[in-house]
Amino acid sequence: MGSSPQRQRSEGEPVSEEDLTAAGDQAFEFVKAAASGDAEGACALALDPTTGSGMSGSSAESCVAGYEEEGTAFDPSIADALDRSMVETSDNGDGTVAVSFMGEDAGISMVQGDDGKWYVNSAELI
Repeated sequence: MGSSPQRQRSEGEPVSEEDLTAAGDQAFEFVKAAASGDAEGACALALDPTTGSGMSGSSAESCVAGYEEEGTAFDPSIADALDRSMVETSDNGDGTVAVSFMGEDAGISMVQGDDGKWYVNSAELI
């Protein structure tokens, strides 16, 4: 395996503005996918702790099944009204990023995968 151009953030290391923006972009895509009923799209943006990247294969299937059991917490018409400016992020101080949606805690946080991309902390989705 080649070395990744991005390095893992150590716990307590401040999250840069660039990473806060990247995490917010991913959080927005996750909320948009969830709101529109795209369970596969939402699950692909959640961290698979066994691979360090987005869910795929059996972990994605379990995630999708969980979504279908729970049903979506959003009215699908909301998806059309979503705007990136509604998502705000802040540094949790532990290497993770807190997400708020229209000023309210979104109930999710973002973690950086082994691939350097930001994902929804899947432990919070269970």
